[in-house]
Amino acid sequence: MRSLTTLGGLLLGASFALARTLSESLSQELVRANFNTTTATGLWFVQYTSPYCSHCKVFAPTWEKLVEGSDTKMQTVNFARVNCAVYGDICEQNGIKGYPTMLLHKDGKIVKEFVGSREVERLKSFIKQHMNDNPTTPFIPSPMTPAIYVSPSLRPPPAMSTLAGPVDARPVVNTDSDVKVLTASNYQSVLAKGPAFVKFYTQWCGSCKKIAPIWVRLAKQMEHKMIIAEVDCDEYSDICKAEGIEGYPTLIQFSGGRKEAYNGYRTLEHLKAFAETNLPVISTPYYGKPPPLRPIFEDVSDIVVGTNGNFETMLAQENPIFVMFYAPWCGEACRSLAPIWNLLAMEFQSRIVTAMVNCEEHGDVCKKERIQGFYPTLIYYAKGGAAVYEGEPTREALRAFIEKPQVVSPRPVVPILTIDSDALRPVPSAAGPLQVPMVESETPHPTVNVDGEVLPLTDTTFQSMLAQGPAFVRFYLPQCGDVKALDKIWTQLALDTQYRTTIAEVNCEEHANLCKAEGAEVYPALTYYSQGEQIQYLGPHDIDSLKTMVDIEVFRSRGSVPSLKAELLFDSTSRVQVITSSNFQSTLAQRPAFIVFYSSRCGNCKTVVSPWSQVAQWTQLTQYMQNKVTIAAVNCDKEADLCKAQGIEEYPTIMYYKKGSSSGSQYTSGVSSPALKLFIVFATIPGISTLEKDDDLAAQLAKEDIDVVYVLLQREPDHRISSYIHKMSTYILPRRKMYSSSSLGLWERYCIPSDISWAIVELRNDDVYSAFSVFQDPSPNDRRSKSLRDWLLLDGRRGPNHMQKPTCPLK
Repeated sequence: MRSLTTLGGLLLGASFALARTLSESLSQELVRANFNTTTATGLWFVQYTSPYCSHCKVFAPTWEKLVEGSDTKMQTVNFARVNCAVYGDICEQNGIKGYPTMLLHKDGKIVKEFVGSREVERLKSFIKQHMNDNPTTPFIPSPMTPAIYVSPSLRPPPAMSTLAGPVDARPVVNTDSDVKVLTASNYQSVLAKGPAFVKFYTQWCGSCKKIAPIWVRLAKQMEHKMIIAEVDCDEYSDICKAEGIEGYPTLIQFSGGRKEAYNGYRTLEHLKAFAETNLPVISTPYYGKPPPLRPIFEDVSDIVVGTNGNFETMLAQENPIFVMFYAPWCGEACRSLAPIWNLLAMEFQSRIVTAMVNCEEHGDVCKKERIQGFYPTLIYYAKGGAAVYEGEPTREALRAFIEKPQVVSPRPVVPILTIDSDALRPVPSAAGPLQVPMVESETPHPTVNVDGEVLPLTDTTFQSMLAQGPAFVRFYLPQCGDVKALDKIWTQLALDTQYRTTIAEVNCEEHANLCKAEGAEVYPALTYYSQGEQIQYLGPHDIDSLKTMVDIEVFRSRGSVPSLKAELLFDSTSRVQVITSSNFQSTLAQRPAFIVFYSSRCGNCKTVVSPWSQVAQWTQLTQYMQNKVTIAAVNCDKEADLCKAQGIEEYPTIMYYKKGSSSGSQYTSGVSSPALKLFIVFATIPGISTLEKDDDLAAQLAKEDIDVVYVLLQREPDHRISSYIHKMSTYILPRRKMYSSSSLGLWERYCIPSDISWAIVELRNDDVYSAFSVFQDPSPNDRRSKSLRDWLLLDGRRGPNHMQKPTCPLK
């Protein structure tokens, strides 16, 4: 019986595998190398997708049914998919704005986009209805298609074979898992050894510095697979010129005598996925507008997109409208809210309109609504009025806000920020909490920035310009991508600060000695000059933050030093300790410290205030957490030297310091109260916060009586949890020590906050535990919760839907 059962299982498994193979063979994966040539002839129904898109995962089984079940009337239709995470340029050229998007192509041109509910029969009906239509939109050929000359020394060796069959002639590469430094003497010889992924960079490029640690990790991931190398274009300019390098960093893969430029997201997972494809593509670098590192919204199918043209029409509808105002560069503050916004849109679609407005693209709307660089800003519109949402950015809090009737005020509801004549202090507003101060108006300066234009400076004009009055100077290199992104904003800043401050710039390619003398090392470097002072600006590069910098410095130049104290964000009632240069070391000597470094000029710093104050109160009122950790804040406007010494370049930056150590580890997970609390709990558990390797963790937990929530040993905290689910079984501890949240031990002993239902925890390279992602009660609409829950149940372990919720006895 057992043998028959086993045989039956094998046959069943084989049939599933065969069916999957057939479906995959029927749906072709299109890449940059074959997209143009493949779709140039015939009918192609193409799905543009992303591995990070929850709707794409839900749609995957439907797509397989469509491909496998196409009837005789659709025999002339081919099916294909494009991974937009790896081949973003293809998707951008075809106008893809969300995932999944289905386009019908005919003879290299777009016929029509599928719009509607993604059901098999509707998809079939759409294809049959339009398969005989004439194309309306030509496909724009990729600028990466033209061939380039390939050096004979880089062409692949002839294939080797024996009587037994072909032999893999590929040489063993990257044996030491390190980044290979290429020079004029070894460049050709290294590339001739095997496939290589090369980073062309310069020392002054800020984006190059950001990718450097990722490049090191990529080399370790690609051990024995591919050479990971780099070329310093300052030192070896001839190599970079020969390769046609025009911007930095430029990433090119060399394989089999061919080369392909990479223009996707610069995360470890994307880079690794691109490297492993090892496509035999001949291409030239594409220097079009690069896609953002990670889009704020992966999917907008349930969200109304507000624009300059339709915003007032939207507000005229009968149903209330809840709008999220954001900017693409907002980062984690906006990105962490995006999936919650999608869930709210699905949950309340019959009652309210859930919308979003990109303030970079639709600045007129945001200006009219007084959105002043604080992203995300959430405003609820109803009955001709509006109300600003000031609560926590959690699904539960937002749901409660929507369900409670809101008292609306006349538009616009965001207060204008004003300034006190005696000292720079926040002005209370009935519409919300205290705001960052700004100068509303002042007497024009008769000789400064008369034309409202950016003033180019040279070696001969620099000092004379400084003698005329205050100046905000941008030091730049023309080929730097970050500089180009600032061009329009810098021009706008000059217009907005007319008669107040000279807005100037220095081309460091033409005036290198001047830039060196002024300490400009990374570009763009922004420096404010006033009354002999030289102030380096390290804040965000949005127009509102830059104008705030000018406002504050203009006020200072009038002889009244503003009172930029930490109390602007954290007052005495917040229980957050204010750190200064004088008490920094003594504070760290007492106990571990969790510190937020912020600037009064930073709009997004405001989003940290509420959860940070809640965590501070929690650590002081919870018996177990008392005297375990200090929750503190540093105002970098006032403590510039301290912030510089700690390497703080962006705001807000959150650092965790072990007791007695002045060298901290940056916290990069969510800034919600549950995530911060969970991080603190794991960082303060005795005995496991100093482990160095995965094996040490398992051994330590086997010895000590320590319970853990699901532990994910993953080195890259930036990626979404869904992309790691299939890897988790490799890293999960043995079941004896792999406790689910249903275990009472951790809840009772360490008082995991009651607002956390279950969580994933990661071990970072700096040996500090932090919350990778914190989930509330799993719900049918929460795709991430459902996928992880299914994995746990399939693995035979009790999932979060079975867990108990004990009450912490120490609270």
